[in-house]
Order: sequence, then structure tokens, then C-alpha cells
Amino acid sequence: METYNITRNGLAYRINKPMSTISIMRIPYNQIKNFEYQSFLVYILVNQYKIYVGKSKNGLLNRPTSHSDNWSEVYLIYDTNNNFNDGIIQQLENAIYNKINETNAYDNQTKLTNTNTSSVYEQEFIDGILNDIYYMLYGLGLDLIHKRNISYELPSGEYIYEYESLNRLCSAYIDIYDNEIRVLADSEISDNIDKGCPKNIINLKQSEMLIVSGILQYDIVFKDIESALWFITGKKIKNLREIKKR
Repeated sequence: METYNITRNGLAYRINKPMSTISIMRIPYNQIKNFEYQSFLVYILVNQYKIYVGKSKNGLLNRPTSHSDNWSEVYLIYDTNNNFNDGIIQQLENAIYNKINETNAYDNQTKLTNTNTSSVYEQEFIDGILNDIYYMLYGLGLDLIHKRNISYELPSGEYIYEYESLNRLCSAYIDIYDNEIRVLADSEISDNIDKGCPKNIINLKQSEMLIVSGILQYDIVFKDIESALWFITGKKIKNLREIKKR
């Protein structure tokens, strides 16, 4: 059985494993500037079911504090002996990004990660500490261990789906009756198209007659809610929690 130590300073929590230099801090995002660290780290932003993973070469001097204020918490993963480097944080960021997607539990806002400059040694180093990092995150309240079974079925009714696009809150209207999924005219449709978006959805999103200035011109029917959400947002939605009854 592994043992971890958790300490608290106000609303900031820190966890580490004895005899290890890897530490994780959990801090309210609005207090992030109270934490001083100026070396390589990986950070995770969380707001309910939205999540973002990023990296920084100079601690909190740039990236983690440059995001909008619509995040509630940040998890900072760092090495107290400054053993992280650019290749290591690339590998760690990419591994956490893939782990988030595997859980089917979060709306992953991260667009792209890479491991272009990582060496074999750096990959092996991260492979050796990943399990501890996931269990330490779990100890601080962020579950990247358990996978969720997501149901894409909703009962019949009239719904509104609100989502962010280009830092703006957008609304789409969905009716579900007799297993027919209908996205209604006047819904706001994002022009975003993520990798993996089905070809038929891309064709619909690029129709200049169907969508004018981001507004759907007439109702359109889909076979399932997942396809409807692909059409509205241009990305795969991991959960249905933000679809509300009208």
C-alpha cells in the first residue's frame, strides 16, 4: 500500500509521496498568484466538468495565470528539486491529456499536445511516476483513474444547450420526441471543427445556406444526441450534464 502526505495552507492543499520530489498543489484559481514557483511544471485547470491541461517552462510567470477567470481550481504538478525539463513536461502533459479523454468524464478543453522534443529517457521517467501522479490527483479530488459509462440517451422533451465558443456563451435548442433529435432554427452553431468530426457533420457545418453568421436557419434532424452535439459545437462532448430542460 502506497502512502502519501497531504498538508493544507488555507485553501491550498499539497500532496507528495515520502522519499519522492514530485509534489502536487491544489489551489483555487483566483489564488494562484499567491503560489511562487518559477520552473518547469504541468498544470490542470478545472471548472465542474470542464478541464484543461497545460505546461509552463517558467512556473507561474506566464502560462497558468494567463487564462480567463472562468476556472475554479488549478492543480500544479512540479518537482521540488527542479528535475523537470521541457521534454518531461511535454510527456506528462500529453499523458494526462490522453488519460482525461479515456475517462469519458470531462469536457476536455485542451486542443493539442505533443512530445516532439522528448527523449526515450524522459518518456521512461514519466512512465515511472504516472501512477503516483494519478493517485495523488485522486487524493486531492481529481479522479483520472475511473472510467465512466456515458449514456447519450435523454427522455423526450425540449432542451437548451449552453456552451462557450470564442469566449462567448452560446445557446442551442434541441427537441427530442419519439427518438428524433431535432436542433431548432435560431440555435447558435460554432464554426469550430475538431479532429475526428464526422464527415457528414462537417458538410452540414460548412453549408452557407444552413448556417448564416453562426445562426441555424431551419430545423435539422439527427439520429442521436451525440451527432447533434458534434454539429452544434464541432467537438465530441463527453457528458450531457449541461443540456437543460427548457
